[in-house]
Amino acid sequence: MKKYNQLSEVRMNRIRPKGWILDFLQKEGEGMPGNLHKIGYPYDRECWKYRSLTDGGWAQWWPYEQTAYWIDSVVRTAIFTENKELLQVVMNQIEASLADDGDPFIGPMELKEDQGRNRWPHVVYFRALYALWSDSGDVRYLEKMRAHYLADEHSYSVNRDVANLEMMLKLYELYGDEALYDRALSCYQAHCQTGQAACGPDLLSDRIPNEHGVTFNEDGKLPAILYAFTGEDEYLQMSVNGYKKIDTYHMLPDGVHTSSEMTCGNESWRT
Repeated sequence: MKKYNQLSEVRMNRIRPKGWILDFLQKEGEGMPGNLHKIGYPYDRECWKYRSLTDGGWAQWWPYEQTAYWIDSVVRTAIFTENKELLQVVMNQIEASLADDGDPFIGPMELKEDQGRNRWPHVVYFRALYALWSDSGDVRYLEKMRAHYLADEHSYSVNRDVANLEMMLKLYELYGDEALYDRALSCYQAHCQTGQAACGPDLLSDRIPNEHGVTFNEDGKLPAILYAFTGEDEYLQMSVNGYKKIDTYHMLPDGVHTSSEMTCGNESWRT
């Protein structure tokens, strides 16, 4: 498989922090971030282990997004600090979410519907599963995600659902499944047809970005990822031009662009 990226990913089992970075992560694990499950909703519910939204105590996608952010952070912090007790805080629901019940779809069944942002929580959650493989080498995490995508008929074209293509291509690189490669390309091509902010044609345009900051970053990197697998320069230019606009209109002196939910300019009072 030929790739066109200049940098390659390093497995997590080859990285261990030292000094102030290790100290910072240990404090995160011991402090509030590592104990959100004791503090309140939605982190006090092990929602990813349930097959029904209502069993998890809610009927919307966003608590799964929020808990997935937390699970991913706990997994990575536990790995880097070699804190098995912290890792165990989230492993119960992770293992339950991977149980074999005849349907390879991961998560509550209501999220199978092709609407809204039903696949965005998976983008976040699967990063935690990938991190577990990256450190342990346990291919079960990869195989569960691979089976999930290969059996899924979701369009992955609307809103942040399209960001699933990043994991599809990671799995394609490891397994060589052309079906995953084709799905990643087709869902991005369909996404470009939606005309949404930060889709490919919009990134190439002169329009000043004014959308949700996290969404821009999730969408803005996707063409560069596609370039790494296809070598098609137009994909690379989409990301390059998109971030040129961010640098021009929204970048702050500390190297982070404004995003008080939305990108909002770079005047001195902005954050």
